Amino acid sequence: MKKLVIRLNINGKEKKFTAPKMVTGSVLQKTLKLSNDFDERRDPEYIFTEHYPFLCAVFGHQFTLEELENGFDVREVLPMASKAIDHVIEEMDLDPRGEVLPFDSKSRKARTR
Repeated sequence: MKKLVIRLNINGKEKKFTAPKMVTGSVLQKTLKLSNDFDERRDPEYIFTEHYPFLCAVFGHQFTLEELENGFDVREVLPMASKAIDHVIEEMDLDPRGEVLPFDSKSRKARTR
């Protein structure tokens, strides 16, 4: 699977962060909630209260909420949140409805590479 990367401008320098492979239970819960609400909830308040904390969580809190708000183009928040949702769903071997896909040897081999 392709790595999920975000670049933030922090203190005038571009810094690159990669999402960890481990998906915590809280990240999975937030992912499922946002994936259900994604097309319906695009109002600015929802972006600030849900998408920003979600992105911080997906990236393992390698940066603060303030660093994300001030160092990332707000026009890219929804596309990045969509990529993050896809990343977590793929990492967890979930189907689009949030159900765990049956185990098969192909998915195991793909994860061990």
